[in-house]
Amino acid sequence: MWDLHFVYKDTDFYTRLAAAAKASVTRPLANVPAYRVDFPIDLVYLWVDGSDPAWRASYAEHVNIQPPDGSNFANADELRFSLRSVELYAPWINRIFIVTAGQVPAWLNVDHPKVQIVDHSAIIPAEHLPAFNSTVIERFIGRIPNLSEHFLYANDDTFFAAPLQPGNFFNSAGLALMYLSKAIDSEDAGGGVYSQMKRNAAKLLTNIFGEQRWRRSWHQIKPYRRSMFDAIERAIPSIVNWVSPTRTRSSGDVAWNCIFWPSYSVAAGFATEVPADRRLSAGYADVRHNAAEAQKAFGCHLGCVNNASPCTAPAVQKEILRYFPDACEFERLMPDIRQVTAART
Repeated sequence: MWDLHFVYKDTDFYTRLAAAAKASVTRPLANVPAYRVDFPIDLVYLWVDGSDPAWRASYAEHVNIQPPDGSNFANADELRFSLRSVELYAPWINRIFIVTAGQVPAWLNVDHPKVQIVDHSAIIPAEHLPAFNSTVIERFIGRIPNLSEHFLYANDDTFFAAPLQPGNFFNSAGLALMYLSKAIDSEDAGGGVYSQMKRNAAKLLTNIFGEQRWRRSWHQIKPYRRSMFDAIERAIPSIVNWVSPTRTRSSGDVAWNCIFWPSYSVAAGFATEVPADRRLSAGYADVRHNAAEAQKAFGCHLGCVNNASPCTAPAVQKEILRYFPDACEFERLMPDIRQVTAART
C-alpha cells in the first residue's frame, strides 16, 4: 500500500509550489451568471478505502475472489483534495455526507459540524449488504437521514476548480440545473458492461416515459433533489430491487448517475437543462497510465481526475497537490502541508 509522509519544512519550496498552483488555475474563465438561491445545499460523496484489510477480507469472502487493485479501489487521496476544493470554492455547502462501509479516512475531522459519516447499513436494505458495487450503493443515497431537499452528488475524484455559487447548480425555483449531452444509442452499442448499464437505464426510462433518445450526463458534480428519489420509489416500488444480484458491477446494473437520474429529473420536472449562457466548463483527465494528465482537469469550473491506478496514484497525489496545497477545515488539526512524498511500505 502507499502511505503519505508529510514534511513540514522547506518554506521556499512551499511558496514556489503555491505560486505555480495559483498561476496554473487562474487563466480567465467565462463569466457564468448564477441564479439567486436561498435554500441549503448539501454534498454527498461515496468513499472506500480499498487497502483496508478488513474490507478486503469481506470482499474476498462475499465475492469469492481477491479484490482487484485497479482504479475502482485505488486511492490517490482524491477525497481529501475534493474537500479542500469545497473550502476554497464552495464554502456555502451546508453539510457533507460521506457514505462508506464503516470506514473513516484517518485524516478526516469527524468532529467538524458539517461532516457526517453515513454507514451503508443506514441506507441500504440488508439483503444488498455488504455492497461493493458503487451503482448499488449510490442507488440509495436519497435515503440518507437529514439530507437536504437540494444536494450535490460527487464522486471523490471530482473537484470544484473555481469559485462557484449555489445558483450555478439550482435555479431560483429550486430546479436542478442538469447537463445532458450525447444520446446514448450513438456511442454505446458495444458489448461492454458499462455500455449495457447505460442501455438498461434507457430501457427503464422508456418504460416510464415512452420512447425517446435518452442522453447521458457528464462525470462531474451533479445537483439533485431528494424528493426525486422519493417520487421514484413511490411511483415504481419495484425499483428498490432493481439492483444487480452480484456483489460487483455487472451487465444487470443500471447507470443511475450517468443516465437515469439526470434524464428522469428533467422529464419529471425536478430539473431543467442548463441554459447555454449558464453552462459551467468542465475538465476531465484519465490518469490510468500518466499522472501528468491530471492537469487537464483544471483551468475549468469543475474538474475530474479519473482512474488513478496503484502505479500512478502517488504521482497523481503530487499533481493534485499543486492545485490544493493547503490543509482545510475538514482535516484533522495539523501543520500546513509543505510537501508530500510517497513511500511504499
